[in-house]
Amino acid sequence: QSPHPARAAAREGRGTSGAGASFAERHVLMAAPKPSKRSVVFASHDSDGSGIGLVPFATEGSDVKSSYFTAPDLIDDERGSDIGLARVPTELPNDKAVSPAASDRGVEDLGSAEGKTEEEKESLAKLHRFMAEKDGHPMHSWLRHFDTDCSGNIDATEFVENLTRLGYPGNAHELFKMVDNDNSGYLTMGEIDVFSADLWSTFRRWCADTFKTPEDMVEQLRKQGPVPVRREVFPECDAMTKAPSSSSGSVTAREFFENAARLGWYGSFESVIFDSLDSRRMGFFTMRDISWFAAEKQIRRKHNAMVGLKANPSVNVKTNSLRAHQAFCIFLRQRYGTLFSAWRRVLDRDGSMTLSRKELFKACTELGWLGNVAAAWHAMDNDESGTAGLEDLCASEARVLALFKRWCQDRYESTKAGFNAILKAARRKGPKSVIDASKFQHACQALSVTDGPERLFDLLDWRAHGTIGYSDIRFLEDWDCAPWLAADPNPRMADMWKQALLDKYGHPMRAWRIGLDRDNSGKVTWKEFKASCEKLNSAIKLDMPGAFVHLDKRKVGFLTLKEFDENAYRILAQFRSWAYTTFGGAMLAFKALDTDGSGGLSWREFKKVSKKYKFAGDAFDLFTQLNSDADSQIVSAEVAFLDEWEMDNLLNPENPEDVDPR
Repeated sequence: QSPHPARAAAREGRGTSGAGASFAERHVLMAAPKPSKRSVVFASHDSDGSGIGLVPFATEGSDVKSSYFTAPDLIDDERGSDIGLARVPTELPNDKAVSPAASDRGVEDLGSAEGKTEEEKESLAKLHRFMAEKDGHPMHSWLRHFDTDCSGNIDATEFVENLTRLGYPGNAHELFKMVDNDNSGYLTMGEIDVFSADLWSTFRRWCADTFKTPEDMVEQLRKQGPVPVRREVFPECDAMTKAPSSSSGSVTAREFFENAARLGWYGSFESVIFDSLDSRRMGFFTMRDISWFAAEKQIRRKHNAMVGLKANPSVNVKTNSLRAHQAFCIFLRQRYGTLFSAWRRVLDRDGSMTLSRKELFKACTELGWLGNVAAAWHAMDNDESGTAGLEDLCASEARVLALFKRWCQDRYESTKAGFNAILKAARRKGPKSVIDASKFQHACQALSVTDGPERLFDLLDWRAHGTIGYSDIRFLEDWDCAPWLAADPNPRMADMWKQALLDKYGHPMRAWRIGLDRDNSGKVTWKEFKASCEKLNSAIKLDMPGAFVHLDKRKVGFLTLKEFDENAYRILAQFRSWAYTTFGGAMLAFKALDTDGSGGLSWREFKKVSKKYKFAGDAFDLFTQLNSDADSQIVSAEVAFLDEWEMDNLLNPENPEDVDPR
């Protein structure tokens, strides 16, 4: 029996008074908190007595889009570019295929292992491998065998019984004690695997923000968009297309893959999420499989009311811009292969290499993309100039093209002459000659074109004909690309830039917030970087593009705090994630930590409350980083900016346009 009466009643399908509970009531009851050390905090957030509080339920994950995979698991896609998130295995020979990341990564990479002994870390890693062997992914295993009612947590009896039933070879009782970080007597997905928890909770929040009801979610995900996903993106769906179409109340794998990005899902990993929704392994999911929707919807309403957000997410353009941009990029790559192909075929049809707001909105209407177009435009037109360039959509692809243009001009004085040299090396003649991928690559190698000829061909073949001619690359002649795109990295100038900023502002975070990231977006574009250089009395002005390229190792066209001060980036990212998991936001965390209501936190106060609420990071380092004016206390203004940072990019600062579309 469950020790929590509301939860026990929900499982039995009845109300706490003994009467039968309605569909919505059961899910409200299942979200009721379990006894833990956070009960006082919960009570302060459950003002209406509904049994739904943001804090305990949010411990399943934070307001951060993360992934199950970690940095060592990153691989290259077929074009040779680094993808932003590790590729999900899409062809499983059976339901017991193991995710490479789950089986191979070291225990030091496990986000849920922080603060544990080596023995405890190894036990947790063993559990991860076991769950992956059983279901292909720990998230699948958790939802299929443990948290089957989607309450967000399980007790010791449930954990031991289910783990034993699955044939776990170790001591399940001892493992529970090791994994139960807060000694609450209950486990959340985050205590098993923080990456899976973040991915799942982010998807649930996206659903609650995007759809009105469970019925609306199923209906929207079943609709066919005007531009279908390329078949090779999700080859595992081919067998499913031969099966009878789903009934009106269900969503198949192909329908989900087709529509998630079209509706604005920004997190990728559709294969992992669909398998988690399809808990019965039927090849589709129904409203029965999204029983958590009603509770999640109510939680989101309470969260938005608490932090003062309006219900319509489109008004919060700044906060959602990177997410919208990432969702748009995933959507385009699913349908066109490369972002440059989408740029030329849909966005920039006249080949001017510039894009206006009107053109973007028109293209999104034609494509049927229903994401936040205004936010996506804000991400591309960050300086509000009214136009965006190719580098604002896909910086890494723009750099490949810019380097090829530079090679042509440096060696042959024009793009046309450079392309003719390639044709000559491939023994192709005539003004209308075309060249295929194999001959192009061999010719480039013979002429020492070292910057990825295979990927270069994929970009230049934007019409997807399998061959390219001069008409396909003529746009390069008139393209006035940003100077940093074709620059060589200059590490010396990058170091001088960092030192000059520190000399001027005295504190890393003060330099970042006042000298660089003045809009608190968490990123610094090329134009912002250039402006900061021009204000410094430094030799950095001699090669600003080279310094920027060296710092922008991810080739995304902007810098984050990580490139400026990696230590500050890591501790603030950890604090921001913890604040959202435990309190619902950075300012909500500050309010809870400021127990005397003075509006400030001294080091003594900060140390005491951070220990009380189990902040696992270095509290002194965090205090030092937040205290940007180096006085005796932290005030709210030194914390508030973290609520505006887009944590998707802060915690996973990989190239957003190169996220594997799967």
